[in-house]
Amino acid sequence: MAGRYGVMQKQIRPNLTALVVYNKPSICWYLARRLKEMGFDSVIEAKDSETAMSRLRFATLKGIDVGVIVSDAGVEFIKSVRDYPAFNRIPIVLLGNFSELNAKFDRDIEDIICVLNPVNSDDFKDKVQEALSKSNSSV
Repeated sequence: MAGRYGVMQKQIRPNLTALVVYNKPSICWYLARRLKEMGFDSVIEAKDSETAMSRLRFATLKGIDVGVIVSDAGVEFIKSVRDYPAFNRIPIVLLGNFSELNAKFDRDIEDIICVLNPVNSDDFKDKVQEALSKSNSSV
């Protein structure tokens, strides 16, 4: 599929949903819009890690295919996602500043892609595509 400037982009597998966890509604909306532009069928939004885990569990019960998690909720949230068997293979794009991203990992967590804040649209798109390709969630 031709994207902006005629560049070929990978297509997102049909019916794939993204989860955005961000405590600022305007940024959450911005990220959700970018993900929909990339081809995600729907985006689930959560303001914190507790809400995100609840929505992930609900999505699993309803058979919703969550293909990527975009989060600023931090490493504890990521650890809880990785420790839950139904979610441990969902790729995660972690948003944060350099010191947060550099200092918080006290154990190796697989398939984490980090993006520095403020989020650049093209960099964000590249990182989400990288996360999807690592997990084979794209077509």
